Order: sequence, then C-alpha cells, then structure tokens
Amino acid sequence: MRRLFSTIVLVALLLIALAAGAAGQERDRYGALGHPLVGTWVVDVDTAIAEDPPGLLTISLDGTLRLTSCCDAPAAGAWRPTTRRTADATVLLPYGDEEGFIGFTIARADVVLSIDGLTFTATYTTEIPDREGGSTGQLGPITASGTRLLVEVIGVPVGPPPGPVPPEGVEPASSEAPVESPVP
Repeated sequence: MRRLFSTIVLVALLLIALAAGAAGQERDRYGALGHPLVGTWVVDVDTAIAEDPPGLLTISLDGTLRLTSCCDAPAAGAWRPTTRRTADATVLLPYGDEEGFIGFTIARADVVLSIDGLTFTATYTTEIPDREGGSTGQLGPITASGTRLLVEVIGVPVGPPPGPVPPEGVEPASSEAPVESPVP
C-alpha cells in the first residue's frame, strides 16, 4: 500500500512538472526571448506631423526600451509581448518648463508588428504632468510607425571624410609645410 501511494505521489508530481513545463513553454513562446520586436527601429513618433524628425527606438530582450531623438531628452520604458506580433509598452519622457523638471510624460502604447517583421505601427496615448502633481489624463490616440534598422555591409569609400570646419572668420591652417627662403 505504501509503495502504491509513493507511486501515485510520484506520478502526480511528474504530471505537475510536465504541466508547469508546458505552461512555461507557452509563456516563452510569446516571451521576450526571440520576440521579433527586439532590435533597433527608426521611428516616426507621430505620423500626423510630417515635419517631426525621426527617433531611434531600441527594444531589448530584458523587457526594457530606450527612445532617443534629436530634439527631446532620452526616454526609457518597459515592454512586454502580448502575442508573437504584438506588444504593450510604457515609456517615460522627462518633462519640464522654464522653471525646471516637472515630472515624466507617460506614453502607453499598443504595438503591432508587420508579418515580415520589418515595420510596426503603434497606437498610444500620452499623459503630461503639471506642477500641481496632476496630469492631463491620457491624450490621444496618436499613431507612430517604425522601420527596422538592418545591418549594412561596408561599401567602397568614395573619398576621405571632410576635415573639421574652422569657426567663422578663422582662416584654415595650411596643410603644407612652410617653405624656407633661400635668401638669408
């Protein structure tokens, strides 16, 4: 009887372990590891504004992301996959005025990756803080788009890079060595 009980317990533990492993595989199937959204993207953060410059978005395996652009402070955030081609993300961007730092603007996004994995679209809201500790609430929706940054192999150089540009009003230094006069 004791042996039968031990066998039943062992089989039950084995079934629990198998079920936990299957659940873990299902979780990993849509987990960050191997998710096609991981990588670097050239991003149009608001497709409704043609004049806004692009930014760079880097999405990491560990669930973090970083957004940089020419005109704003760097933004950081977190993301999680929801399916093989979709994800949710939250991004914090420092926000301030002439008096200094106020808080973080919060963007909350729903990201959809194209079937080929080379582009994405995102719909997001943005919440802007105020000095009284409140915020605007979630404004939007706003649409963003991204194109995957691909590795490019080095090409054949067409010439040397340009030299430094001297400040206005300063003559560039000559690259030739001074010629000594034959007359003493």
